[in-house]
Amino acid sequence: MDQKVCVVCGAISKIKVFGVDVCKACKEFFTKNDGIVLHCVKGNNRCEISRNNQKKCGYCRMKKCLEVGMKATEIALDSKELEQDQKAEKITQIIEEFKETQALVRQQNFEGVQISLFITQPSIGPFIHRLNAWQVFSSHMDQEILKIIYFSKSILSLDQITPQDQLALTKKSIFKMYLLHVVPAISSKGLVLGTGRIIDLKSLELLFGNQLAKKILEFSEDVKILSFNKENLVHVIAFILMPKSQEVKNLISGTIGDLIYIQTKLEYLDRIFRGSVLPWVRENQKWIKLPEIFVEIFEI
Repeated sequence: MDQKVCVVCGAISKIKVFGVDVCKACKEFFTKNDGIVLHCVKGNNRCEISRNNQKKCGYCRMKKCLEVGMKATEIALDSKELEQDQKAEKITQIIEEFKETQALVRQQNFEGVQISLFITQPSIGPFIHRLNAWQVFSSHMDQEILKIIYFSKSILSLDQITPQDQLALTKKSIFKMYLLHVVPAISSKGLVLGTGRIIDLKSLELLFGNQLAKKILEFSEDVKILSFNKENLVHVIAFILMPKSQEVKNLISGTIGDLIYIQTKLEYLDRIFRGSVLPWVRENQKWIKLPEIFVEIFEI
């Protein structure tokens, strides 16, 4: 197979940019010197350009670049594509690092793990039981929320969003992102914590109320049969934060129908949480010592 050569200097060309085959050196030269006033070293504007003398006369080299069809208007497009590639690479790196925070939960087995019960004293009323449950559970939730906040900050910083807007968007979406983060660890037996302990289903009902606990369990079961695996759920978290990002959209491998279902279901679960559960926690927060991050992010 014939090797392609650079149409400017004759060196071997391994890339095609600006609509023509050029070598890396001529591409970099053209990009760097576009708009700069150059002068012919001989003064006749007719220097021969080859791979051996390509650096001798910048004026004639630029002249030949333009003659063969290299366009200055495409420099911005090429730079934009490079910027998009770098952004996509950074997003992928952030997502992969966040996946590692879920590794322990993903490896837990629901069988044979010690079950942690909040309801241990039948003589105590349901109100005190629920206070005690939130006292314990808020610490777990706080740890997972902190991971999500770091992830959210890293992703949103790539989109030139102000710190104030980052915080507002994170607060608005935090419960939905939390559910996506922990849903692989939810089953009919309860929620597996990173420590390997299980918060049983009865305790989840105490925390969230029967309706929300039941709907969360249904959501976890539905997700298992959708086209989104555990790793892809992290991509959905990124999509919640950056719905207009093409780089994030390209990472999502599930079907559009399944993505719409997940978004709709999350909105529904979030409304129940903010409409009934969160007001109860706010109303009774004076009886519970809640973690600072939990208080800040849910505006308690």
